[in-house]
Amino acid sequence: MEYFQIDFTLDKKVRGRYEMPHTIEITSKEVSEYIDQNLSYKNNCESIDDVLDNLPEPVVGKLLKRKDVVDYMDYCYDNPIVVGVVSSKFKQVIESLQINKNEYRFKELKLKNFEDSFYLFLVPMIPETDIVFPECLFWNEETNEENIRLDCRESWAKASIDICLRKVVVNSKYKNNDIISPRIANVFFSERIIRALENNNIVGFDVIPKTQRYSQSISFHEE
Repeated sequence: MEYFQIDFTLDKKVRGRYEMPHTIEITSKEVSEYIDQNLSYKNNCESIDDVLDNLPEPVVGKLLKRKDVVDYMDYCYDNPIVVGVVSSKFKQVIESLQINKNEYRFKELKLKNFEDSFYLFLVPMIPETDIVFPECLFWNEETNEENIRLDCRESWAKASIDICLRKVVVNSKYKNNDIISPRIANVFFSERIIRALENNNIVGFDVIPKTQRYSQSISFHEE
């Protein structure tokens, strides 16, 4: 299965005159605090059912500096579990693919001045114990040296700030997943998800070219 990464679009035809993508701010203070405390890098979040069961309601947000919305929008606080805010159309496309629910969740969000439903799109991170760190590849942004190997996460933390992840290798048990979020990389989506989003004219995302300087790839460790 082939995997891709996506980003919030900066296409001027979509974003308009604004420099940044469409961005949502969660205005429910209790919700923001709860997300920061329970959906962070310090939590493995292999299953997010318990976390979502305790998420305060309602989840309320507002669109920043714009009058219109798109299907895939940024969330103004950096959080590894909350991938973005999505429309009902986006949600319907994902659910139509019958992806294992352990790979994602949606939580309804009421958006100020909009009657349509929107959702937090949440993806649990796979634990670092399922990342085969010695097989991951890195590159040096300053010297452009490729295929650097590091033996563990601590070695990367101690390395130069110019060392960037190029390829992440994870346990083979994830090879049939459609959505994979390693703790050291951005989220990966299967080709069938990307094609479904494109075929249904989902607006607001761009597929990151694999030739792009900061793109990442994923592969699977075989025992």
